[in-house]
Amino acid sequence: MKNDRPIVVSGVSSFVGAHLAHYLAEKGMRVVAGHSRPLNNYSGIQAERLAFAKKAGVEFVPFDLLEPQTIVDAIHELRPAYWISHAGWTQDYANENYDIEHAHAIHVSPFDAIFAALRAVGCRGAINTGSSAEYGNDRTEWNEDDLAWPASAYGLSKLSKTIRFRQLSHLHGVPVRVARLFIPFGILDSPDKLIASVTNALLAGRSIDVTDGEIERDFLGIRDICRGYLALLHDFERDSLFDIFNLSQGQPTSLSTVLNSLARYLDADPGLICYGARPSRRFEPLTHFGRNEKARTTLAWQPTELDEAIREYAAAERQRKALSTPADTASLPLVRLSRSSIQSDAITQVSCVLRRGFLGMGKEVDAFERELAAYIGGENRHVICVNTGTSALHLALQACGVGPGDEVLVPTLTYIASFQAISATGATPVACDVRESDGLLDLTDAARRITPRTRAVMPVHYASNPALLVEVYEFAQRHGLRVIEDAAHAFGCRWNGQRIGATGDLVCFSFDGIKNITCGEGGAVITSDPDAAERIRNARLLGVIKDTEKRYTGQRSWDFDVTEQGWRYHMSNPNAALGRSQLHSLKTRFSPRRIELGVNYQELLGDIPNLRMLPIEYGDIIPHIFPIFVPAEKRDTLRETLRAANIETGIHYKPNHLLSLYVGGSASLPVAEMLYSQMLSIPLHAELTTAEQHRVVETIKNALS
Repeated sequence: MKNDRPIVVSGVSSFVGAHLAHYLAEKGMRVVAGHSRPLNNYSGIQAERLAFAKKAGVEFVPFDLLEPQTIVDAIHELRPAYWISHAGWTQDYANENYDIEHAHAIHVSPFDAIFAALRAVGCRGAINTGSSAEYGNDRTEWNEDDLAWPASAYGLSKLSKTIRFRQLSHLHGVPVRVARLFIPFGILDSPDKLIASVTNALLAGRSIDVTDGEIERDFLGIRDICRGYLALLHDFERDSLFDIFNLSQGQPTSLSTVLNSLARYLDADPGLICYGARPSRRFEPLTHFGRNEKARTTLAWQPTELDEAIREYAAAERQRKALSTPADTASLPLVRLSRSSIQSDAITQVSCVLRRGFLGMGKEVDAFERELAAYIGGENRHVICVNTGTSALHLALQACGVGPGDEVLVPTLTYIASFQAISATGATPVACDVRESDGLLDLTDAARRITPRTRAVMPVHYASNPALLVEVYEFAQRHGLRVIEDAAHAFGCRWNGQRIGATGDLVCFSFDGIKNITCGEGGAVITSDPDAAERIRNARLLGVIKDTEKRYTGQRSWDFDVTEQGWRYHMSNPNAALGRSQLHSLKTRFSPRRIELGVNYQELLGDIPNLRMLPIEYGDIIPHIFPIFVPAEKRDTLRETLRAANIETGIHYKPNHLLSLYVGGSASLPVAEMLYSQMLSIPLHAELTTAEQHRVVETIKNALS
């Protein structure tokens, strides 16, 4: 095989992509890896994979596979001898709500231009990963040319890509080989996957629950996958435009056989593995396996015996774990406290809006408001999107008539935005104490602070917890107060069977960069009060009456009237486009992952003395932050220990009555001040890996032991 020109590999931040690029570079080939975002934006296991590939000499070139022109330009510049399309650009493909139509568009649409460019530069062949066989749900042998319909949405998206590659191969004359993978394992696999999760547990001496040990799978070491790809590159010398090969052991092996062998080679106790303790997880496909006769004969490819592959993997993993525990923990990758999670489809949606050129408030905002209303539910609810969560609170207060001379009851344990929104109206925020158990508004304390000037109460759903709602509305009704819910932490949560925002007086959300969904910056007010809704719609556009209706049809109001103070608080189309994509990802990816991380923290931290967590049952509640509480004399030491281990933490929040602007309203709020001295928020966001979470937990355990 000639190699005077590079091999381009996409998806090197993935498990297979990293190993493949590393392997080919080790063989002396020039390998160029494409990446769709800045390299320093990768973290966790993805950053480790990129470092693994780079160590072997892999070069990196930026191009976005969702922007065909970027990869076309890269192809013309690099003139690759071969192009390996490993990445599928999938997001949460195992979720039952996976959007197959959206995935199909992402997987298939760019390839016509890409294949035309490959033909133009004389590319000798393209390899596609077609792993749909792994995602079936019954006991079936997959023949190598089998295009049977897979059982999962991810499988369908992979099959559509395989079919499209076959069409384009014949259309453009670029030879294509499809490598169908089954269950590869090796170092740098996701900690959520079966072999990796069991390995991590065994090396840490922890027990782990897995599914029925008699279920049979087709396992293959990652090194054999790489050798298979090399064989496919050699196969382009054969005069065939298109062919499919199974890279598999060719026989099913029981789960217990594989994991017991793994325990033996890790010198670990196989008794730590509990079989049948739970149903199969989404990352553990069932009983499909492949026949590999054609790969053995046509490619002269022979997989390593499974037991030997497990032995090699166990040795490599033990060595990697030993090398990745440096004495200087600050050299470990940063574990961020919070971060945005922006998927490639979100970038595509925002790019489309930018190309259309209408960047103000228009149809995209209208669509986002409608989708939010459908998601939240409830009867006759108005959704009004604005530019920040603080603006949402400000406009909600103004719409209720709150102004100079008025007072609003608000818990002191909240972000400064809650207080600033009140004082922006000219009203006075009256700081109230909170409950020790959960940090929510202490209504007994609030009742003591009511005066004839009190107009409203602003409960804060601290740490996503809406547990006080019934009591707050009873309290407000008794005292004749409006309720403005600061639900910045609680978007997507349910309470009493309904989503937050489906009921209530005025409910305000934040969509800033680190919330459960983000618009970059954004917020929304939800209400059933038509008069308040109309006032908010007008006020967000400088008070111009009925301007919203014009903007949503792409027009402007030129002959208009203004009757009250307004603000430039409207949301813009690019922000709404990002929000729409995020709303889709919340349902399919962000929400399940945040809940999983919250539950994991509760389980992993539950037995640590002198550490308390909030009494929240995750599931209906989606955690935005995860505060823990330790004795005041230990808090700062723990925070410094985590900082030294390159783990970010936060404090949510300094009580507002201690801030200079608001000092004097309350002499002392003892519970809030006590909680402030004990609290520490630890990392939680949708991009946090299981390995990073375990690192956080182990550091806390060691510090408090």
